[in-house]
Amino acid sequence: MHLAVADVIGGLEFFRQAMGRARERIAGEGLLSERERWLLWAPVALALGVSGYFLLPVEPSVWIGPAAGVLFGLAFLSRRRTWLTLLFLALAIAACGLAAGQMRSLSVAAPVLQEKTGPVEVRGRLVEAGIGAGQQRYVLDNLSIRGVPALETLILPQ
Repeated sequence: MHLAVADVIGGLEFFRQAMGRARERIAGEGLLSERERWLLWAPVALALGVSGYFLLPVEPSVWIGPAAGVLFGLAFLSRRRTWLTLLFLALAIAACGLAAGQMRSLSVAAPVLQEKTGPVEVRGRLVEAGIGAGQQRYVLDNLSIRGVPALETLILPQ
């Protein structure tokens, strides 16, 4: 019985040493030899964050921006370990992409009716009309919708 336990412990020790050597080889040869190209991965991480925003089924919380700041801080604190610094930087840049997507959505947000309405009377001044991609688009100014309070209708800046 003791022989089997010793074999398992010996096997685990061999595995731990092998993983350590592999990590050193990847970090030493792979990461450090590509040092001058690290910055080229920043747009990739940013794009992954933006695309991650669009893959979310619901709007994320507002903690994304501060989380990016925390990750940048962790990257600074872990600067003695190259692989850990790169990991935190990649996550921080991806969080910045996610926050950028969220900020853009918030900046172009328009009022949305909260419940379904039937046919209603819409009044306003026609500012622009257009047809494209099988759809008609009308832009109205001085908008009023029967049954919808004035504060919930969109007012275009002049």
